[in-house]
Amino acid sequence: MNTPLPMEEVELAPPPDAPTWLRKSQATPQSGTGRLQIKPRDAYMAAFESVDAPDYSVAEAGVDLLPAKPQPAAPLLDLSRFSLAPVGSDMGHVERPESQAAPDTSHLKVIPE
Repeated sequence: MNTPLPMEEVELAPPPDAPTWLRKSQATPQSGTGRLQIKPRDAYMAAFESVDAPDYSVAEAGVDLLPAKPQPAAPLLDLSRFSLAPVGSDMGHVERPESQAAPDTSHLKVIPE
């Protein structure tokens, strides 16, 4: 009843060379397309050989990833005719038009279907 399920064995690549633990992959960008061609180093990586991925690079630690945005230019507005009210002054109320009377709907009926 409790038979073990078959497991797939994956052949892994040897660990990177010490002491730096950094190994450059055998990658060559395609000419002018910004795409990366990688030679698989083991059977597991060979499964992803046909994946089309952009050639993204990794930035150094602490580097700003976004370029600095330029300061926006202030809009050219003529505000000379406006003034500010003193602090705490009464601004008054906006007068609203009187509401109109609702139309007479007493002659309308709802007929059930």
